Amino acid sequence: MIRRWHGLVTSTAAAAGFSRLAAMQMTRNVSLAHGRRRTMKRRYSAMLSSSAAALWAVQDESHAAASRQHQHHRPGSKSQIASARVAVAAARRVGRVHRLADQCRSYFTAMGIVKPKRIILIRHGESEGNVDPKIYESMPDNRLRLTRRGQTQAREAGKKLKAMIGDERVMFYVSPYVRTRQTFAMMVRSLAPDQYIFREEPRLREQDFGNFQKVEEIEECRRDRDKFGSFYYRFPQGESGCDVYDRVSTFMETLHREFQNKDRPDNFVLVSHGVTCRLFLMRYFNWDVERFQNLWNLEHCQMVTMLLGKDGYYRLTAPLRTDTRF
Repeated sequence: MIRRWHGLVTSTAAAAGFSRLAAMQMTRNVSLAHGRRRTMKRRYSAMLSSSAAALWAVQDESHAAASRQHQHHRPGSKSQIASARVAVAAARRVGRVHRLADQCRSYFTAMGIVKPKRIILIRHGESEGNVDPKIYESMPDNRLRLTRRGQTQAREAGKKLKAMIGDERVMFYVSPYVRTRQTFAMMVRSLAPDQYIFREEPRLREQDFGNFQKVEEIEECRRDRDKFGSFYYRFPQGESGCDVYDRVSTFMETLHREFQNKDRPDNFVLVSHGVTCRLFLMRYFNWDVERFQNLWNLEHCQMVTMLLGKDGYYRLTAPLRTDTRF
């Protein structure tokens, strides 16, 4: 029964915008903290069971309605009327699921599980590799440093961040590459020492393009990637976009666990790389592959802000640049 209870919580929490692992931990933490597992089960099992059943019913009815729409019927036939009734019933169930999800979200909020106000993604400043691609042939990608222009960009980004958050506290997750750590160090000059928390996060590192990279070979690989698709193409001795997507997904579980910390800051800042930032957005907002591949890379020290709405969902404060040729 406990497993079934956990499954119901997980299903409904997913509809409320929480990850599966976060939902399971919510159930465990709440039940252990209060010691009222049976009371909580009686109180919320009916609501969660209804929500899960509604989700399954909506899915089944949607598939049924879609299959009927593909069939050829005469206008005004009984089959069309029946399909219309199914669609209306599915719409009503969707509304019911949303109301139940709102109730669950309110419950999680009451238990102290509240998302931070902002999640901000920022790409590092201009690095040595951006001005001299041949440096990749003799120096590992992770050791490349910021140029003077990149340092200036990072300081300006820190000022923008300070203007945005004021005196609010910040949690930084930073890629271990030298250029991202330098970007972080320049940014926090605009913040008070007790205003931020720093954590190095290897899963936010750059996409691996191989070890020492010869310019001619990398350029040929990039041309092949454009033909093959940037999400699926794997660089020799390196990673594909799929690989980065997978490790970003595991990082999101860490992020959701941190949301449960009552003492955590109101702002989370991820200092990372262009491809990694785009794949994080793709994973968080459940964008499809085509949308990801049409996104332009972020500019150096460009900040992308995810702002929490009153409904408990994040939205981008500004649209991202896309390639309109596709």
